[in-house]
Amino acid sequence: MSPVYRDGPPDAVASSTRRPKVDPLAAALDLDRLREPICEALRQWGFDTPRRVTVERVHFGKRGATVVQYRCDDLHGDPHLTLHGVPTFDDPARVAADESQRLRKSRRAQAHARDPDPVVPLPGSPLTIRLAGRDAALPGLRLLRDPMAVRDMMDRIGEPVAGDTEVATRLHAHRLGKRAVLSLDGRHGHDPRRRFLRLAPVSHPGARLRFDQHRRIAAALRSGRTAASVNVPTPIAFDDVLGVAVFDALPGAAASDPDHAWSARIDAGLTILAGLAALGGVEAPRHDARKELSLLLDWQTRLARWRPELASPFEGRVRQLFVDFSGLAQMADSPCHRDLHEGQMLLGPDGPGLLDFDTFCLSDPDLDAGNLLAHLRWRECLEDSPGVDAADEFARRLEHRCGSARWSRIAFWARVSFLRVLAIHAFATDTEETVQDLLLGSAL
Repeated sequence: MSPVYRDGPPDAVASSTRRPKVDPLAAALDLDRLREPICEALRQWGFDTPRRVTVERVHFGKRGATVVQYRCDDLHGDPHLTLHGVPTFDDPARVAADESQRLRKSRRAQAHARDPDPVVPLPGSPLTIRLAGRDAALPGLRLLRDPMAVRDMMDRIGEPVAGDTEVATRLHAHRLGKRAVLSLDGRHGHDPRRRFLRLAPVSHPGARLRFDQHRRIAAALRSGRTAASVNVPTPIAFDDVLGVAVFDALPGAAASDPDHAWSARIDAGLTILAGLAALGGVEAPRHDARKELSLLLDWQTRLARWRPELASPFEGRVRQLFVDFSGLAQMADSPCHRDLHEGQMLLGPDGPGLLDFDTFCLSDPDLDAGNLLAHLRWRECLEDSPGVDAADEFARRLEHRCGSARWSRIAFWARVSFLRVLAIHAFATDTEETVQDLLLGSAL
């Protein structure tokens, strides 16, 4: 989508003191204009020119900034780079300079004074970019670059690293200003432990509360109170200094790994749903399931502004969901993961594993089943492989287990979740055409 400049393109007003008025997010999605400035920034940071630059995700912020996540694939097939772009109505050069200065402060130590600026403005665009892993709101990211900070943190939580052990740190996920996931791996010494770290802003009390809740969930699952065998990472400690929750590594491979048979993934999903349902004694906040529908209204507004060709068919489906919800049989709330998909599931030697309980709550008992079913269907849409019908098989087994009345509720929540998945992927380069085909087609 090309940005609409109300005062003309940047080069048309170069001699003017007025800045061009532009929709910052529309500009951030215009890869034709951004590719060369992004490549120049990467060269400034010491990277080769990427073969391909794509938009991977747009994180819309209600209270914080909207962040565009770019993926840069290397010419030589090396691991891809992730960039975070922040559209702004302010002066991008000033914003980038302020952020770079914050990242260089000693308590964050995510950049050195002699290094190129870690946050840069893109010429001719209302956008700043940075590499993933640099975030002033997450001081724990200094662990990626500071081996002594790793040892100091492990000392604070009572797990000192042996002197002859080299610890390798790796970034697995990062949402700017919100959270990140790192791993620590011991090498070459007598301390081969592997730990996963969940990072949060140190000023946010919710991180400690979520860690304590994970402890209660892990204790309930390991106490024998649940009939289903579901494994979760062992919570080890929480470091208040850096806002880091430390967990033991859970054995197994992601359920999304193509080496796993579809039947194994379906079995794991059903086992996890049973395990979640048995966590009724664990204290958790209540989540009104109607908010899941309200989220679709937010996405409807975003599509109308930035993907207008999809707005009408999306709105029609949202309207029908609200009608159907009014006739949905109501049931008592049940423990709910609220973000259940294959990326959160592991298939291990001792049964399935489940990750990330940050959104754990009490809510509609069929929300998780519908969410997992929707993600299975979305994956099949992307793979486009004949004979792959895991979602249909999962649906058949759910209906057989729950009965037709319960199945109609699961199918409803699957439609809600699938529509949200489509809205999210409407802003991603590699999936926007698939979303358009599904929304404009008759079979959804």
